[in-house]
Amino acid sequence: MAEENFPTPKTESSTGGGWRYKLGMAMFILPVFSMVLAPILIPLLGLSAADTAALIGGIVIGGELVWFASIPLLGKEGFKRVKNQMFSKLKLTDKPISKARHNWGIALAGGALAFQMLVLIWIVGGFFYLGEGHLTDGVGGVTFAEEATAMVYTIIASVVAFFVGVWVLGGRFVDRLHAALVWHEEQ
Repeated sequence: MAEENFPTPKTESSTGGGWRYKLGMAMFILPVFSMVLAPILIPLLGLSAADTAALIGGIVIGGELVWFASIPLLGKEGFKRVKNQMFSKLKLTDKPISKARHNWGIALAGGALAFQMLVLIWIVGGFFYLGEGHLTDGVGGVTFAEEATAMVYTIIASVVAFFVGVWVLGGRFVDRLHAALVWHEEQ
């Protein structure tokens, strides 16, 4: 009997039309949102530190498991296509960038580092000002827990802004920076 033209799991998942591909895409995308939003939103619920850590850890681990489980549903070709689509948006451009884009990139990368250092100086300076016996007291009218939370969010935002700034600056900037940091022995 001649081979009939039934959709196989490989062709169905690679074309994007089958239920396996759609379920795989949902399982690929939705955990990313939960893993990113959980550490930001769960501390706002007012749970104890242990409950917050356990809940965030469970959501992140569960999200990772669901994300990895999506790969067999997408199939080899479907996973390659999704991966290429997602990471193609993040590639650094080798084209020359405008002066405005350069200024924005420098402002994002440099400003993020400067802001993070200012917050760190404020908190460390406040501890020196208050003295050794008041390390858990707040600086500037806020509690120590609020300062710690602000510092964590500041670090996360600064790291994200720094990498966005480097991405905005493009590939040539990264190449120039790399060349400036590499030792070239004089001939």
